[in-house]
Amino acid sequence: MDETDGSFLKDLRETLNSSLQNLGLVAAFMTALAGAIYTSPAEDPKCFGTTALHWQIGLCWCSMGMFFFTICATVLLANDVQGIPDDLLLGHLHRVSHWHALPQWATYIGCFMMAMGYGIDIGERRGCAFSVFGLIAAPCFMLAVVAFGIILRCSRQHTNSLNANGGYRIGQAIFISWYDLLSAQEARVVSF
Repeated sequence: MDETDGSFLKDLRETLNSSLQNLGLVAAFMTALAGAIYTSPAEDPKCFGTTALHWQIGLCWCSMGMFFFTICATVLLANDVQGIPDDLLLGHLHRVSHWHALPQWATYIGCFMMAMGYGIDIGERRGCAFSVFGLIAAPCFMLAVVAFGIILRCSRQHTNSLNANGGYRIGQAIFISWYDLLSAQEARVVSF
């Protein structure tokens, strides 16, 4: 392994760990948001009654479970990578990259469930007109996040197309953008 590979692997580890830490922190914050309406639902439900509160509590409980999974999985994945020597790291990351996508999936699913819980909550606190608004707006928040992710991926793909002779393959990963770095390093190694 030469100095360039060592530098790349160090940067890759830092990027990976930073990504996992950020995701874990976001999940912890989202757990607190979901817990807010889980622990204090509407006292006097105004639209669908106790049935809506049961759905709201169930959705928020499931979202907190998704966030709990994300927090634990990010710690486990960071520990997993720390235990792999540099000369085996690239092969290992190829074999486990799909596992690195799971915490991000869990966070998106948890956010969707939490948004739906909040969509129900606003109607039970303010009335049926707000229920319609809440249940329509809740999925739109997640749709906006997914759309933003797609826009960023397309931007990475465009950047890749501008550098067609560089041997990079960025913009392929959907959830774990550090995987594009892994692909780029492989492409540079193959192109020599």
